[in-house]
Amino acid sequence: MQTVIFGDHEENTLRQFRNCLEAGNVIGGVLCADGHYGYSQPVGGVIVYDGQISPSGV
Repeated sequence: MQTVIFGDHEENTLRQFRNCLEAGNVIGGVLCADGHYGYSQPVGGVIVYDGQISPSGV
């Protein structure tokens, strides 16, 4: 799985990003420089799934 994190982030944002990478058929993820803690996944984060879409990330 390929992941990229741009910039520095608070620990709760990084934890939320890592948790999202463990759910479903994840094949990659990006946390952009302006990313911050969100409701279910970081705002400014992108999680790439194989064959599925997460409504909470839309």
